[in-house]
Amino acid sequence: MAGGFMKRFVVLLLFVACSAFSDIYTVNVLTDGVDANPGDGICEQTVGMGDCTLWAAITEANIRVGFDEIHLGAGTHLLTLPGVENANVSGDFDVIDAGLAISGVGIDDTIIDANYTNRIFEV
Repeated sequence: MAGGFMKRFVVLLLFVACSAFSDIYTVNVLTDGVDANPGDGICEQTVGMGDCTLWAAITEANIRVGFDEIHLGAGTHLLTLPGVENANVSGDFDVIDAGLAISGVGIDDTIIDANYTNRIFEV
């Protein structure tokens, strides 16, 4: 880690506040994209397509009440939306929900790469 930037971050488990979860989001695409309708409980970048990105999953978890879980599959989730803000639409992932667990399939298989554009998470 240099200058606040982290090239790679392997996700096993990020935050756990409770063992019972309200919503579970399964990220099924590696591309970057924000949630189409924040707060509707549906994690998708494009309405009706079911393309759940990590951005969309974190946004839904931030808005919805309760403890949430995000499942990431194998692959590299590369951040490509540069910017500085606190609304989880660019830059780093803004996690404001204290009850959030993010899990991957393995230390060598699930990777979040900030692409030297920003840090990965702001909590």
